[in-house]
Amino acid sequence: MNFELNEETLKQPMTWAVIIPVCLMLATIYSCFSLKKYSDTAKNNADTVQELYETKDQILSLRQELNIGNRISDIKEFDLAEFLISNAKESDIPLTNISAGRISNKIDKRNNSTISKQNFSIRKVDMFRLGKYITKAKIAYADLDCTQIHISRSMKLTTTREAKTGGDAWDVDLSFVYVTPEK
Repeated sequence: MNFELNEETLKQPMTWAVIIPVCLMLATIYSCFSLKKYSDTAKNNADTVQELYETKDQILSLRQELNIGNRISDIKEFDLAEFLISNAKESDIPLTNISAGRISNKIDKRNNSTISKQNFSIRKVDMFRLGKYITKAKIAYADLDCTQIHISRSMKLTTTREAKTGGDAWDVDLSFVYVTPEK
């Protein structure tokens, strides 16, 4: 049987009765493979969403263990006295080594919020305690940012051991900015 696809053959209805079902079958097969690809993508997305929910639950349980709270409303507002005392105690920094500068408040009318800037000086602190101090502050106060850190070697080494080893004693000037939304 010899079949030629020419103009005369295309004019006959029997040719189209064969071509159309074959084209539709090929389109159906292509659609099935495409849907399989989209089905795999949807399954991967569902797995990712499940992992995100599990991660969210882990974060909430860790926040509860750290006594931070589970909701945004549980996050504390910035209070200078509380910040100085509790964060210094938790970071093992003596309160006598910390001094606070003037606090400046600026009202941002566009965002209807108050921007507070506070400078601190910490004397004779080691890097571990300094890192702990800044990290705990950031964890406890979501809208608190440490915008500037100036670190210099402390010249006031108190023990001969510190003097011999070079000591991990630093004088630090910190600037924190806190945004308080207006109520």
